Amino acid sequence: MMDESKSSEGGIKLKSRLAVFEHITDENKPKKRKFGSSRFNDSDDSSVSESELVIDETPTEVKKKQKRKRPIRISEEVLSLKCDWDSCGTVIDSWREFDVHLLEHASYSGTNCLWLDCGYDCMTVPFLMQHISYHGYLTKLKNIGKNILERESLPECKHERNEKIILKREGYVCEWEHCLRNFYNICEFHLHMEIHVNANPRVANEKKNEIISCDWAGCKQRFATKYKLAEHLRTHTHEKIICCPTCSTLFANKTKFVDHRKRQLSEHLQSYQCSQCLKLFPTERLLREHTRSHINHYKCQMCNMTCATPSRLAEHIRFRHLDMKPFKCNECDKTFKTKYILATHIKTHGGESEVCGHCNFKCRSKVGMQSHYKKKHDQAAPIFECHSCKKKLKRGQFLTKHLMKMHNYHWPSGHSRFRFLRSVTLIV
Repeated sequence: MMDESKSSEGGIKLKSRLAVFEHITDENKPKKRKFGSSRFNDSDDSSVSESELVIDETPTEVKKKQKRKRPIRISEEVLSLKCDWDSCGTVIDSWREFDVHLLEHASYSGTNCLWLDCGYDCMTVPFLMQHISYHGYLTKLKNIGKNILERESLPECKHERNEKIILKREGYVCEWEHCLRNFYNICEFHLHMEIHVNANPRVANEKKNEIISCDWAGCKQRFATKYKLAEHLRTHTHEKIICCPTCSTLFANKTKFVDHRKRQLSEHLQSYQCSQCLKLFPTERLLREHTRSHINHYKCQMCNMTCATPSRLAEHIRFRHLDMKPFKCNECDKTFKTKYILATHIKTHGGESEVCGHCNFKCRSKVGMQSHYKKKHDQAAPIFECHSCKKKLKRGQFLTKHLMKMHNYHWPSGHSRFRFLRSVTLIV
């Protein structure tokens, strides 16, 4: 047991400044101050001498402002851009210089792209230059995504890598008033747009006639800061500023990137639940955004259908009220209403690439194979239950038929199916 005299002579060594706020009304009260043990490292000593205490009487509001760090802007990100052309491996810290370096590779390498895992034949040197510049653009955005992941604790991305080189053969046109310059290099285009943004004052001041406005063709929106103008301008140029290093998905702002990672949290870690459909979300903001999808503000002029967003209403009109099918298959005479449906159809002209692992069934698409498996081999317990008679069914379409045939239910106007409410209690 430690000697009491040694204990009194010692003291707790504070590692950081300690703020003590105390109001004593009775002069006879003891001067010894008690503190929660969680504020200190473990120690054998139990007393603290007043000389060892540092009293900080800074107001709480001021301290909060002192602690709050300004977030790092995209333009302030430190870059370390590695060239993956053949066996080059050069690392450059400037996007402009990196782009110049890449174009030097393209000028003497024929028309084949030698970038890691690419090998695309661009047919012409000018198109190869445009192509390799886009590789540099993606490298920069991945670098920024990597920087954010190193600073913040975000869930891992579980998506497969799907890198796409999307080029405009006609180039990128600046539609800023009195400009109209055309660029074939994506780096030069976005650096050019920065010139238009930086020509504005940092903060708008109408008294001094310092106005920050977007002069893109057909747009005259005004903004409080130059930063907000730059953010808005991306809606015109379709510029992305962050790329997920794992799956290569592109994002126009940091919030979308963070949401992309957080949405992939395991369901048991998502604690915000929608009261309408019981869907789970990782953050309160994502839940609020989702809740809007249950409120239908837009009504179809041709029927009683209502939708939550203009895009949903446009989709409804296209499929329910218009006969136009502008997307034609090159292999047959069939036409379709969307590119996605056409792409799905084109797969049917290929060979039977999907083979069932339980029988000899073959088909051309994953959707067809999934449908076959559910019909013939799925032994899972029923997951749908009729709220009227408690009958249990395996598939939503079976429940739909049951509701219409046995209980005389009808689809809501404008809809072609029912929406089923997810239950907290699982059917077993």
